[in-house]
Amino acid sequence: MRLKGCVTRPSEAPASGVLLTFPDHHRQGIGAAPRPSGEATLSHRTSTLVGSLLLAVGASCAGGFCQAEPARFTMAQVLGYPFPSDLIAGRSGSAFAWTTDTRGVRNIWVAEAPDYRARRLTDYTADVGQEITNIHFSDDGKYIVYVHGGDHDANWPGAVEPDPAADPQQPQMQVWVVALTGGKPRLLGAGDVPAISPDGHTVAYLHRPEDSVWAASLDGTRKPQRLFFDNGKDSELNWSPDGKALAFVSDRGPQLHRRLSRPSDARRIPAALDRERPAAPLVA
Repeated sequence: MRLKGCVTRPSEAPASGVLLTFPDHHRQGIGAAPRPSGEATLSHRTSTLVGSLLLAVGASCAGGFCQAEPARFTMAQVLGYPFPSDLIAGRSGSAFAWTTDTRGVRNIWVAEAPDYRARRLTDYTADVGQEITNIHFSDDGKYIVYVHGGDHDANWPGAVEPDPAADPQQPQMQVWVVALTGGKPRLLGAGDVPAISPDGHTVAYLHRPEDSVWAASLDGTRKPQRLFFDNGKDSELNWSPDGKALAFVSDRGPQLHRRLSRPSDARRIPAALDRERPAAPLVA
């Protein structure tokens, strides 16, 4: 039997052992003593151990337990490995959802009680370079709201979304809603960072590209509309526990204002909660 990484020389081996030739980088740590010819002999202890291993391997093969070495991973398999992320749970804990990226094709999967059998909820079939992010369950567990499009880890300026396929129709970052029972997702509007109201009836989101606050009904009975005018770029949407008010941050350049929106108006929270924006460092 021949060991990988060494060469047997039975003509020079003593009757009670085996002479092995090792590359220089394999000699250390295995009890191999150097010889003038550049070969190495195993110590008695190491030789006994190797002999026992050879006998064990031979017995296993004789008994039919030898198996072929498994095939190595190909680059296509490595690059095509499904990648799950963004795991979330419904309010009751009876359902989970996550996104999966399989060879660039992104979809939302869900698993529900009692058996928690995973199933695909969306049906995107092509790699268009657009993310699925910001997934949320409605409090009643009937809907999932998510954002399709964009690259939230991008480091380039501007609002141009990735377009690896050179599509003549400009890709957009959009807010969608899909029923947990299935069916086609429904577009709410071009935007990002959705926030579902506690009663599960309304979803507020930042409309792109001006980052204004819009809202729409989850069941489609009310069309998306802008909630109010604000002379700034808005962010950090948060509903009050009763769902009657929406807090947000208004970015007006040197200052960040915290504001509160109610159905009748959008008023500024006391100035004590405002903060000055730190000066951005300049890079030479």
